[in-house]
Order: sequence, then structure tokens, then C-alpha cells
Amino acid sequence: MIPKPFRIVLVGYCQEQFVKLSINLMRLRFKCDDIFSVKDGQEALTKLRHPKNKIALVITDLKVTGFSSYRLVETIYDDSGLSHLRVILTTSIDQKKEFMFLSRSLEQYENKVYPLRENEVSHRNLGKAIVKLFDR
Repeated sequence: MIPKPFRIVLVGYCQEQFVKLSINLMRLRFKCDDIFSVKDGQEALTKLRHPKNKIALVITDLKVTGFSSYRLVETIYDDSGLSHLRVILTTSIDQKKEFMFLSRSLEQYENKVYPLRENEVSHRNLGKAIVKLFDR
């Protein structure tokens, strides 16, 4: 079930117009309350840990500069105050074997992380990912 309020943190997508468009369309579909855009994992943690924000979903690119997305995911699930969060991790990895390896490496997070190829980021696919993550 989609939580209320439904707030999203976008990590490293400030210049990605297509992703912003998809997110805005998703906002209408899922009645998203707020979307915060941050530049890296460290800034995301600051936003996530602020008690008034009540974030439900993090969407991040695998290749975020600085504080990496892997480190962000590990930190989220090692922190009992953040471990309820769901994460969509997008990647430009196009090789099937590499993407499968990425997917397997994320299995330890009990299906709370959904990998999505960058070329598959669309309103429909983001919507499917959200439904899968919150219906578990």
C-alpha cells in the first residue's frame, strides 16, 4: 500500500528532464505530496533523517558522484530509522549479465530495492516499480 504522505527523494537527477517529467506524471497517479531533489547520497541522508520530511521512496542513479548509491542503500538499511524506505536504483548498465549481477547483489535488502535500467525509465515502468515495492 502506498503510504500517506507519499514523499520522494530524487538523488542526482537535477538535470534529467525526462526523469522529472516521469516523476511529475507519477505525482498525479500516486498523489505524491512532495518530491525533493538532491545532488548526492550525503545530501539525501540529511533529507531522509529530518523527522518532518517523512520520505517513503528514494530514486537514485547508480553512478551518483561522491557518496555512492550503493553506500546510500547500505546506510539506509543499516539505520533502523530509515530501513522502512523503498529505493528505485536506476542504472545505465545495459549488459544483461552485469544487470543480473546488480539485481542479485541487491537481493539482501529483502525486495526493498528495485533496479531499473536507465533506458527503461518511463512513467509506466516507474509506476510498476512503485507498485511492486509497496505491495510487498
